[in-house]
Amino acid sequence: MTPTHTPQRMALSFLLLLCVQVSFACSAFKITADGKTFVGNNEDAWRINPKLWFVPASPGKYGVVYVGADDVMSQGGINDKGLIYDGFSVMPKDDKPGGTDYAPKQLIREIMETCATIAEVKEKLKPYNRYFFTQGMLFMVDRSGGYLVIEPDTIIEGNDAKYILTNFCPSITAEKDVPQKRYWRGKAFLQDRNNANLATALGIMDTMSECRPRFGDGTMYTSLYDLDSGNIHLYFYHDYTHKVKLNIAKELAKGERKVLVSSLFPRNEEYEKIRNYYTPFNDNKMLGTLLSSLAALILFAIFYLISYIRTRQLSGAYIKLLLAVLNIVLAYYLWLIARNEGVYYFPAPYNDGHNYVLTALSYLPILLALAIVPILVLCIRSIKSATWSKLAVSTLVINTVIYIVLLGLFGYWGFLVVI
Repeated sequence: MTPTHTPQRMALSFLLLLCVQVSFACSAFKITADGKTFVGNNEDAWRINPKLWFVPASPGKYGVVYVGADDVMSQGGINDKGLIYDGFSVMPKDDKPGGTDYAPKQLIREIMETCATIAEVKEKLKPYNRYFFTQGMLFMVDRSGGYLVIEPDTIIEGNDAKYILTNFCPSITAEKDVPQKRYWRGKAFLQDRNNANLATALGIMDTMSECRPRFGDGTMYTSLYDLDSGNIHLYFYHDYTHKVKLNIAKELAKGERKVLVSSLFPRNEEYEKIRNYYTPFNDNKMLGTLLSSLAALILFAIFYLISYIRTRQLSGAYIKLLLAVLNIVLAYYLWLIARNEGVYYFPAPYNDGHNYVLTALSYLPILLALAIVPILVLCIRSIKSATWSKLAVSTLVINTVIYIVLLGLFGYWGFLVVI
């Protein structure tokens, strides 16, 4: 199966984005010393085809190198004036400050193409309400070493010589309460290092990188920015033995274009493993199967409930009530896993520290596997007997086929194995 971006895929993705729970992890840092500033970031996400794209300068606009998944929006970038940004997902904030609405892609592009300093960024943001940042924030650094952390309702400005950031809002999280272990690894590494050079930048990003046991997934790419020289040092899939060095001015002079990051590096077996692993978040067929199964389960649950009410006096009618309950619970589980990408990459049963319902329902695929034999027996008996109507029997058969299809998907995703 090959990921595509058909109109159907885009429409289905839009439905999910209305309520998706962002679960990307990132790390970033900056260090300024002796008039030089280095900035680095790790993109710990599951978007499997990150790109670089180059937008040369035009009259009144700076040139920009973007990096990330351009089918959604860039996750970071740097312009030819030495202004860089990186995006972070965070736990949602309910605040929606007043101001003008905007399209996030357009606003970020406007900032990167017209701002050279963090002071100019602050001025540019004044009219806007930053509603998009209810589940995210931006980290921006300019050539002088000044930085901004842009949250939905707060902008934190600083010029510390050393600064580290992971997926938490500094405005509401005391440093002692930062939960990410990679933050503390980076903090310890940078404690006694004061040089703004490549060795320091590479060391801290390596220290803060992630490599999870199930797939070897974690840090998709690492970008190190030398704001003084205008060089980008790029590493792919937490492999710090291979580097690609790009000079911003030279690359922008080649014209507007897009390049797959993976194409710049030698074949990486861990990356190939995850690139060929499909989920509803990167494959339109799986997404369509998940959503259509969800809809069918709800419709069949309604049918079972109505049929139960009409025939509840008959022997065995309670089975329809049980099937209705199973369908409703299973449909809700499908809805949850359509919103949370992490379930496909961590060991089963999935444990979500923020969603206890999802954690509890992560045992549901195993329960469905145990129940499928009795359900198949019920199908055979209902076909042979005259106790169920033809419509009820047809519904049960189709419903059972859906169960089997879902069990196939659950098995592929590793949901049927308790680790």
